[in-house]
Amino acid sequence: RSSITPDRVSYNSAISACANAGQQELALELLMAMQRLSLQKSVFSYNSAMSACATCGDWAAALSLVRSMHKDNMCPDVVSWNS
Repeated sequence: RSSITPDRVSYNSAISACANAGQQELALELLMAMQRLSLQKSVFSYNSAMSACATCGDWAAALSLVRSMHKDNMCPDVVSWNS
């Protein structure tokens, strides 16, 4: 029996799926799980989570993620600002 370990790509895909489904809380939980598991978050990770926040109308949470990006030494891109 082989063990499959989720990686950054699988987490990003799951966060993106949550955004498409309007599942903000789950998207944010997955983003936090990446940090707990020492998986390097990417701009895509943040953009997907911001999209989930925007879909749910939670602009404060989306802006909080922009601040978190800066703390992680990442710059928001055009997609970030359009989320």
